[in-house]
Amino acid sequence: MNQSNVHLLNLPNEILLIILKKLNSIDVLYSLLGINSDRLNILAQEKVFTNTLNFVSALIDDNRAANWPQKLGHLSIIGSSMSHYPALALHDVPTTTLSSSILTKLCITTNGFDDCLCLLEGRLKPLATLVVITYGIDADSTIVQNMNDLPNLKCFSLTCDFIDAYDAQIVPLLRHMSYLEELTLYLCIENRDTFVDGTHVHNEILSHMPQLHSFVFYIRTDNDTIDSMRKLSNDDILQAFKNFKNQKMVCMTYYPAFIGICHVFSIPFSFEGLEMIGNTFPNIIFNVTFFDGFRFDCVQMRILYSPCTIFPTT
Repeated sequence: MNQSNVHLLNLPNEILLIILKKLNSIDVLYSLLGINSDRLNILAQEKVFTNTLNFVSALIDDNRAANWPQKLGHLSIIGSSMSHYPALALHDVPTTTLSSSILTKLCITTNGFDDCLCLLEGRLKPLATLVVITYGIDADSTIVQNMNDLPNLKCFSLTCDFIDAYDAQIVPLLRHMSYLEELTLYLCIENRDTFVDGTHVHNEILSHMPQLHSFVFYIRTDNDTIDSMRKLSNDDILQAFKNFKNQKMVCMTYYPAFIGICHVFSIPFSFEGLEMIGNTFPNIIFNVTFFDGFRFDCVQMRILYSPCTIFPTT
């Protein structure tokens, strides 16, 4: 057979599937669905292409997100940071937008916290795993107060910067997730009168999740009223985590002029960035790409107590 004359449709289905499996599912679906070939339409709807979609190599638009295949069980439209992919906006759009009766896993970047809440208002009732990267949170939204509990949700991950309403929005949301088994939080909280410590995390969050067996977190609290309160040390903060007997964690406090900044996080460190850290570090290994204003190519660093000393590890 002369290979230069072989047409795609001359190949058997088994060979076509081998070729298509090497492509991104999004490329297969939006290249083959709807073209004038019943055979390719049927192949494109194979479970291997429609059960899990990953948009990390494709720039998406609202039409793609709103019109996913009906058999879709997993959908990923997310990168490793907030700036990688377009954010989804759902606030003030019909509840039929981005809704599903079978989707069980969703990884997505939303335009704001309200858009995250809209996903949990009933559009995606079977959802068992939700991974969300979102942006600033303020106190104006009333959605979370009117939400129902989420008994099907077993795994939740939230990454958010510029949080100005942690107690009014994040804590009430987590209270609706009493059936969680895995929780991951990366939170940067601003303008809170006190640092988020172990007592708060245990009493306000974890004690309401009796089935939880995995808690990975990084919580940074910025306090601009520090001049009127005692400056807490790392040991002071860690003392409040004494009930976390099986959890290894680190605390870093930093007091530049007129403010206080507290970082608490589980180890090993599972996230990609640290900011506003001052010049005193714990003796642990970080795998980060963004470190207090400097970007690295996924290097592994051992950070010692010696101020501003960073050593790549081999």
